[in-house]
Order: sequence, then structure tokens, then C-alpha cells
Amino acid sequence: RLGQDIVYPNNTIIVEDNGLIIEEFEVGANATPAKMLPGNWVIYDTLAGDIKEAGAKAHGVIGLLIEKPNGALTDTYAVGNQARVITGGNGKVMVRRAASAGNIVPGTALVTAADGQTTLQAVGGAGTQGDVVAIGAVILADSTALANVVVSVHKDAENMAAT
Repeated sequence: RLGQDIVYPNNTIIVEDNGLIIEEFEVGANATPAKMLPGNWVIYDTLAGDIKEAGAKAHGVIGLLIEKPNGALTDTYAVGNQARVITGGNGKVMVRRAASAGNIVPGTALVTAADGQTTLQAVGGAGTQGDVVAIGAVILADSTALANVVVSVHKDAENMAAT
């Protein structure tokens, strides 16, 4: 008998928890609340301990926003809120893949796209692609619409170009 496909959750981004690390941060003044959604990546804002949505090909990615306690996947975090963030560990989570971000298969290296979303790591010079934030865990064809995709947590700082 063949294995069963991964089931996408409908009230959490956590698909499989094998020791995920979850920490809380304050949403910083430079965060865009509409982009502070579960399944989006975050970086530090200007004040210590404050976070905001990651940009494209970001370095220093802190982790992945998860839903508020008793919240929905569509609930955003406002400036000043305490936000829960997966900062490491092992497990599978559901991220928000950017529109027209390419085909994902198990093993695909993923980086941040604009607005804290996820996209494929492009082939290119060291120091220009951003940190690898996750590895594809399912097959998902490219789409012109934003889509959820299950990935394995895998944070790896990008090697910088030689100077």
C-alpha cells in the first residue's frame, strides 16, 4: 500500500511537530499589519526584539509567523502585538508561496519573497539569493495565485560572496 499524501491543516500552519521552537516577539513599528499573517517569514525591525515581514531574498530571517492562540489563518498581527514565531527545530509547516514562484517538489530550497512570502531559491551568485528558510515537502505546480505549500523547517544562513 502506498503512503498517504500530507494533509493541509485548516486552523494552524503546523503540519508535523518534531520539536519546533516557538518564541514570542513584539510586532515593530515598521511592520505592515496586512502582511503579518501566519505562514509569512519575519526579520528584526529597528528596535531589539521587534519584528516585521521579511522582504525578498532576506538575510537574518528570524522565523515563520504562526496563528494567534484561538485565531484563524487569516488573522493578522497589529503593530505592538505579541507574535508567535517558529524560530527553528524540526517539523513540517504550511507557508504562503508567492504567486508565479515556480514549481516546488520535495527537496526544493526555498527563500523569502516580497511581503514575507516564500519562493524558490534561484541559481545565482553567493550572497544574492537570501537565506534558505525551508525545503519543499510536497509537489506544487506553479500558479499565478498565492498558494499554501507544506515545507520542512530548514533555516540556513546564505554563504556570502567572496570579497
